[in-house]
This record gives sequence, structure tokens and C-alpha cells, in this order.
Amino acid sequence: MFEGEKAPGKFPAIQTESIDPTAAGSPVADSHDSEKLDPFRGIVFKDSNIENSAKFPPALKHSITRPPIRKRRPLERLRPGPVGCHEAAFVTKIFRAAGFDPANYRLAPLARRIPACLRALRVETLEEALDLFQSSPTALNTAIHSLLIGTTSFFRDETVFHQLREQVIPDILSRRKDPKIWSIACSEGAELYSVAMLVADYQPLCEAQFYGTDCRSSAIEIAHRGHYHPSALESLPTGFLEKYFTQEHGAFTVSPHVRTSVGWAVSDILSEQLGTPGAWDLILCRNLAIYLDETTVKNLWARLAAALTPGGFLIVGKAEKPTASGLQREGPCIYRKTSFCHPF
Repeated sequence: MFEGEKAPGKFPAIQTESIDPTAAGSPVADSHDSEKLDPFRGIVFKDSNIENSAKFPPALKHSITRPPIRKRRPLERLRPGPVGCHEAAFVTKIFRAAGFDPANYRLAPLARRIPACLRALRVETLEEALDLFQSSPTALNTAIHSLLIGTTSFFRDETVFHQLREQVIPDILSRRKDPKIWSIACSEGAELYSVAMLVADYQPLCEAQFYGTDCRSSAIEIAHRGHYHPSALESLPTGFLEKYFTQEHGAFTVSPHVRTSVGWAVSDILSEQLGTPGAWDLILCRNLAIYLDETTVKNLWARLAAALTPGGFLIVGKAEKPTASGLQREGPCIYRKTSFCHPF
């Protein structure tokens, strides 16, 4: 538990109003973009719905290169097969149509999300879903979002964020004042905003560089707006609600000075080509690997280890154990690149 934080169950009550769906989903004005972010303009992945929202610091332009543009493919009909075959085939067809390689994923966990997918599409059968994809240009994005949906909330996993606050971030800032931090599969952005708030507690954010990517454009849109339901804020440390949020229409918006420090992009880490190695001081990649096949996971860990600066940190999910050489476990879910590695 963070020092001075109230015990679980005693989070201060948030005054809420009836949420106006239109207001809650309306874009936040982008007039707060600062000149510091201007050099990042123009580097936005083609499939992003947010213009100029993914902004790259000049020092990182060669750290991440644009992935190949994903080509969507026509959906095929389901063929007769044994029980369970249709579900796996359905997931495969959706992924291929969206431009993802289904060979990278374990289909069984994704197939378990099909009922939620059908509910999101408001259909009852797989065939009805396939018909809907042909007639609705947004249905495929809805399906992908429901299959790959990630749980998002601020300061989720108290143990990990305690380590980040007390040890990882102070260590990084002791070595450099302009840390480069990347959240992969960032979902709706709460995790990366949480890290930015911790950094802001130590120093101004003007020098730090934060970057979040997710393959779902709908998630990136929410992250860019920084607009959240009160339920996502229940684990905030004491004082952070007043310090880093404003309330409007019964929901809460991340304060402009935090939002302007973060760049977002729609991007698929599995097809992305990493450029200059050793660019990142902290990479968060939590609960992505559990959905990937063994070969893809092994390759992912090796690439992320190479992307870290010597002494940099990798944060993973509870069930994930990176196998790449050069990474040393420092604490629950926390690994460090072993060059000048100092255990906690």
C-alpha cells in the first residue's frame, strides 16, 4: 500500500452524476497540445482514427518504424466441422479480415470471448455476425475490440505500482531526467497515465516522453481523450483524484498537463518493426503474452529486451515470465536488463 493511502474499501466517495453517453464519448478539445509535441506530428499509423494523436519525440523517430499497412481480406463462410471448430474458424476469419496473423495467437482463449463478441454485435449466431461484417463497416472493429478487450483501470495491481513508485521510477530518474516510457497493448490508457502521474510526482513532465500503442483504434480514441468512468479510478492513491483529474458529466478527465505529455498510436507490436535498440527506459507489456503462441511469445520477449536501454525495466502480467536472455527478475512482474543491473 502506498504511504498515506487509505485501506482498500475506504476510497473516498466520488460525487457522480447521470452520465450523458453523448458527452462521455465526445472528443476532448485538442487545443491543449503544446509546442513541445509539434515535432511528433505527421507520424500516425494509417489505421488510426485520430489525426496527429500519435506523436513521436525526435529522439524516438528511429526507435519504432511504421509497420506494414495491414490489408483487410474478404471474410469467408464457415464450413461444416466438429463442435468447437466453428468458433476457432470464426476467430481466425475475423483476425485475417482485420489484417492480423491468427498464427500468432492461441485461439482457445479468444474463442471463449465469442459470446461477448456476439453480444457486442447484437447478433445470436456466428453466421449472423459474418453477414453483419459484410453490411456494416464498423462491425469488424467492434468484434476485434470485444475479442481483445483488456481490463483497464488506474493503478491496477497495487504491488506492481508500489514497486514502480518507490523503486523503479526513482532509479530511472536518478540516471536521466528525460525517461522514455512505452506501454504496449495499452488498452484505454489508464496504465500509462498512471505511470505519468507517478513521474509527475517526482519532476515536471516536460522532459519525459510517454508513448502508448494498441491494435484497437477504439481503445486509442478513449486513451487520447483521457475521459473515464469513476469505477476506473477506485485504486488511485490519496490526493491523485484532485491533483490529476477534472470532473465533467459524471466522469473524470485526465488533466491537460498529463495528457499533453503522452502520445498514442494504433499499432500492432507483433507486426511492428523495432528500429534502434536500447531506446526505452521502461516498457510495460502486461497480459498480452498470455494470448500468444509459444514461438511468438519467445520472439516478443527477445525484441523487448533488445529495445530496453541497459538497466531499463520491463513490466509484465502476473502469469507472464519473460525468457529472453539479458533480463533479470527484480520483483513481482518486474524485470531488468542485466547490464549494470542492481537488484532491489
